Amino acid sequence: MKIKSLIFALVAIVVAILLSMYFRESLFFLVGTLKFGWLISNILLRLLVIIFFAVFLHHVLKLILKQRTLKFGWVFLIALLPGFGLSFITPIYNVDFGKFNDDFKLVNKTHIDQYLKQQPDPANYSLYAFFTTTCPHCKEASERLGTNIESGQKIQVNILFPSTEEDAQKFLADHKGSKFNYGLIENDSVFIVTSGGAFPSVFLVDGQGTTVSHWTGDELNYTALDYLKSLE
Repeated sequence: MKIKSLIFALVAIVVAILLSMYFRESLFFLVGTLKFGWLISNILLRLLVIIFFAVFLHHVLKLILKQRTLKFGWVFLIALLPGFGLSFITPIYNVDFGKFNDDFKLVNKTHIDQYLKQQPDPANYSLYAFFTTTCPHCKEASERLGTNIESGQKIQVNILFPSTEEDAQKFLADHKGSKFNYGLIENDSVFIVTSGGAFPSVFLVDGQGTTVSHWTGDELNYTALDYLKSLE
C-alpha cells in the first residue's frame, strides 16, 4: 500500500506541475480541439491542477499519518489554496478577462478592402487586424484567432500587413493564420493612420461597415475571444 500511495502521489504532483507549466498549450488544445470556451478552459485547467495537487497531498498524508480512511474531501479543501497557487506558474494577468475594447473606428473600410486578396462578405461580421510581423502581441493574437477558427468561429479574419508578401506568408504559416484572408498596405502612413499606430489593432465590423469593437495590444483577451465565437 505504501508503494501504491507513493506512486499515486508522484504521478499526481508531476501531472499538476506539467499542467501548470504547459498551461497555454493545454488551453489551446481544449479550445481548438475540444471546442471549449476560453473562460471555461481556464477554469477547468486550474481546477485540474488543484485536483491533482489534492490527490498528491492525500496520498502523502496517508503515508505520514498511516490512515487508510483519510477523507479526500477534507484534503481537497486543504489543497485548494496551495493547488491554486501552483497553477500560477502560468499567471493570470489583469487584462486576461473583462471588456477592454475602445471606441476607435475603422475608417474607409471600402478602401481597405481593396488591399485584401479576397473581398469580405459585406453581409456579415468581419474582423480587420493590423499586424506587424515582428510584434509579439500580434503573433499571440494570430494564434488565438486561428484557434478560434479551429473551434468554430464563423467570422472571417482579415489581416493587413505593412511588410512583404514573403514575410506575411511566413507569419501566417507560423502563427495559425492559414485560414485568414490577408493583404499588404505598402504605404506606411496609410497603415499607421488606419490602424491607430498600436499593434495588433483589431476591429470587429458589422455588415453595415460600422465598427462594433476595437482592441489593441494584449486586449484581445479570453473574454473577447469567447464573444467572437458567439457571433454568427
